[in-house]
Amino acid sequence: MKTRLKELRNTKKITQTALSVNIGCSQNTISRIELGEAVPNAEILIELSKYFNTSVDYILCLTDQKNNNSTISPSSRLAAYCQKLQALTKNDREFVYNMIDRLSQNT
Repeated sequence: MKTRLKELRNTKKITQTALSVNIGCSQNTISRIELGEAVPNAEILIELSKYFNTSVDYILCLTDQKNNNSTISPSSRLAAYCQKLQALTKNDREFVYNMIDRLSQNT
């Protein structure tokens, strides 16, 4: 986890002090987390997740996906699905359209 937090911080080009101010903890806390000397509590993890717009699982290195679907806006998800849909063959797209039609009839 220590490398993940440092990677996120360096990507945003912010100092430990700036991060600590933004999430409401001490610079020493950020330093200790990055050195592997401390594990952040739930409150700090949530604030880090919000600040970096990523999942707590990503910060904890439980996944390599920066965002889970619940943190992605509906319009971003729709755009991503449209791109994936366009990459499908014509037959596969028709299959997806039919599935959507069937699902919408059940609501």
